[in-house]
Amino acid sequence: MTGGSLCYEDNWPNMGDYDFNDLVVDYKYTYYTNASNDLAELKIEYNLRAIGASMHNGFGVQFDVAPGVVKSVSGAKYTESYISVGSNGTENNQSKATFIVFDDAHKQLQRSPNSIYANTDNPNELVNPVMFTLNVKFNSGVKQTALGKAPYNCFLIANGQRGREVYMVDQPGTDLVDLQLYGTASDKSNPDIKRYYQNKDNMPWVLHTPQSLVYPMEKVNIMEGYPYFKMWAESEGRTYNDWYEDKPGYRKTQNLFKP
Repeated sequence: MTGGSLCYEDNWPNMGDYDFNDLVVDYKYTYYTNASNDLAELKIEYNLRAIGASMHNGFGVQFDVAPGVVKSVSGAKYTESYISVGSNGTENNQSKATFIVFDDAHKQLQRSPNSIYANTDNPNELVNPVMFTLNVKFNSGVKQTALGKAPYNCFLIANGQRGREVYMVDQPGTDLVDLQLYGTASDKSNPDIKRYYQNKDNMPWVLHTPQSLVYPMEKVNIMEGYPYFKMWAESEGRTYNDWYEDKPGYRKTQNLFKP
């Protein structure tokens, strides 16, 4: 079992307000093996905690195995019409097994009456997180390492535009990503050198932490909440790789969303 937090900026290839709360999802993966110690089933839990965005964003994950390896997947929630899936639940027209968990976060996590967003702008007006549980069964046992490395290739789909995928640093898009967006606006992606989803200063659009992140308040740049974030990002993770922890001087709590 493994888990952590994923926090997204949805304005890629533009920088946006850089508060990393447009979509906040905690994850947990539980692995079930067969007698040969190969992976037979995978339980995926995504806890949608916050939406600090006006855009109607989707969320998906891709694994490094062919779609045909998957027997079935259940638990996805679709309210729109732009996602096409096959009989086993994987997304169509993909060379790797891709699961779209939900296609519109706003239809899943409803904001409170006095908040513009959900769990980012008003600590006194909270709504309960929403858990998505995907149960993946494989046609035959597969090596756990064949899937890739957790949290795998998790991505945001911006505002129902299927090709506008937002990823962690140096994760390539799926077969459906709009390649023409690479290298535009603030993005300095260059597929020729396998560089993806960083700006000129190595700043990312997606954060991954191995613990549930205390994210910034709405419209507060993450560097105003975590003083060592900038040094960590600019060094491409070589310094302050614990920037998110609750250590002396590591957080400006007045700028972080705390109920």
